Parts: sequence; structure tokens; C-alpha cells
Amino acid sequence: MNKDHDDSQFLKETFQHILQISKGECSIDLEKVHNLEDENKINILGGLKMLHEDLDLYKSELRQNMEAEYKLKLLEKRNQELQQFNYIASHDMKEPMRTIKNFSDLLSKKYADKLDDKANLYLSYISDSSNRMYNLIDGLLDFSQINNHVKRNEVDCNTIIDSILRDIDKVIAENSAQIIYNELPVILGDEIAIRQLFINLISNGIKYKSPDRTPVIKVSYSNKEDTHYFSISDNGMGIKEKYQDQIFELFSRLHINSEIPGTGIGLSICKKVINSLEGRLWVESKFGKGSTFHFTIPK
Repeated sequence: MNKDHDDSQFLKETFQHILQISKGECSIDLEKVHNLEDENKINILGGLKMLHEDLDLYKSELRQNMEAEYKLKLLEKRNQELQQFNYIASHDMKEPMRTIKNFSDLLSKKYADKLDDKANLYLSYISDSSNRMYNLIDGLLDFSQINNHVKRNEVDCNTIIDSILRDIDKVIAENSAQIIYNELPVILGDEIAIRQLFINLISNGIKYKSPDRTPVIKVSYSNKEDTHYFSISDNGMGIKEKYQDQIFELFSRLHINSEIPGTGIGLSICKKVINSLEGRLWVESKFGKGSTFHFTIPK
């Protein structure tokens, strides 16, 4: 009779423990567990104790995940706000810069013979600086418009390259450049972003040409199991090893303005495009011999 009473009492306490665990509480005394004589009772109470510990761990992980998710959403919201601000600010800055450039060019054309050499020199400084600023703002606009999560549509890379070659045909002719590419794939991505990627890498191959040879740029493609693998190589100036990581940073330029024109945004745009497609971009280069930019895009 006593044993039946004990079993009944134990069963009642067990249900109380289960109820407590469901509320996130536990009052199982380990010393009491060890004092029990029945092995089944020891296993039941030990299991309940472990269940509570597992539940505690789950709650802790869930709390951490929720905090991380909240912080990520907050970061995404702030990033969107920052991108919107960059776009609006850059867009609004273009008009006054265009006005400064146009009027300085107009003054130079209409009054060059009426101004002394120093005044004409000052006007050329204004024109060059406003032109660089205008191009910089244009680059910032392009950079701000690349989203981290792009809509993926079918993009024919052959059509993209053909379009780019038509757009820069004057630059190609002026530099006697040769652009070589074979059959390229249709990939999933954003057409505008993919175009910015190719035009920046091809244009850089011409811009940073070697003074000793005409530029040759080759676009190559390999079909991997789950990845599109591209490389764009040139026979230009090349990049010193110590600079090969920093060239993808925003506003990073290895040449002074008077030497080679540019804004230091082009390769940052390429990096952002590849990141948005969850791919990878890197460079291999030998100074004085040329560079090869590799990038992958998941299928």
C-alpha cells in the first residue's frame, strides 16, 4: 500500500515537473534524484532535468537568433536609407556641377582671346575639377543603385559585350585596342549590374594600357558544375602585389589625376555587383605585364 501511495505521489510530482518545464521552470532536486531507490524513477527525473536544460539552451539560442535577426533588419533599413540619401544627394549635386562646367567651358570659348594666360589657366582648372567631380558623382550614383539583393533575370553576356563595344568604339579605335571573346553564356542576374561589371573591367584594360604595346583584352569563360567562371585579362601596366587587395575599395586610386583619369569607384562597383550575386571577384597581376580579373557567379 505504501509503495502504491509512493508511486501515485511520484506520478503526481512528475506531472507537476512537466507542467513547470512547459512554463520554463524546473524544481527537480538532483540530491533527491540520487536518493531514489527505483531506477525507473531516477531515469524519469533525470530525463526531465535534461529536458529542462535543453529547453533552456533552446530559449537562449532563440533569443540570440531573434536579436541577430532584429539587428540585421535594422542594418538593412539603415543601409537602404543611406543608399537613398546617397542617390538623392548625388543626383542633386549633378546639376550645379554641370552648370559650373558648362559656363567655364563657355567662358573659355568666347573670351579666351580677351583673357590673359593666368585667367585662362584658372578657367581650365575650374573646368577640369568640375569635370572630375561630375564623373565622381556619376560613379556614386551607379554605386548607390546596385542593390544587395538583385532581381535575377536571364542575361545574355554576348549581347552585353556587343553593346559595350558599340558604346566605347571610339575609345577602342583611339587606342587601337583589341577585344577578344568567344561564346559567352546566358546567366541569371540584373542586366544593368552585369553591364556595369563588364564595362568597368574592359574599360580599365584599355585605360591602364602599357606605354610599350597596344592593349589586348580577352574575355574568357568556363562552365563549372554550379558556377559561371569568367576571367578578363589584359596586357597593360599591371598592379603591384601590395595594392591588389585595396583596388576594390571605394575611392582607391593608384594613379594621380594628371596621369590617368578616373574616380576610384569602378572596381568598387564590380565588387558590389559580384557580392549582390553571391559570387567572388579577385585579381592576379604582374607589374608591367598585365592583369587578369577573375569572377564567379553561382548558377
